[in-house]
Amino acid sequence: MEPIVRTAKEVERRLREKYKSGVALRLFRFWFMMALEDEETIKNRMGGLEFSKNKSMLFDSGISWIDTDIKIRENK
Repeated sequence: MEPIVRTAKEVERRLREKYKSGVALRLFRFWFMMALEDEETIKNRMGGLEFSKNKSMLFDSGISWIDTDIKIRENK
């Protein structure tokens, strides 16, 4: 099993290696949302089936959205 990845660069690389570009981009966006928002909000926004499928695909790819390098910057 591959090591778990958490940083944006590692996640993007892993997804591009494993999936076609459209799926990789969709999962990267989903990962980004998971890193920033709580799961229930995202699940309600996109629906349970799509949420579960995306979450499972990230998990199966060895990708975590906990303790990522994603930071929220304040606009100035």
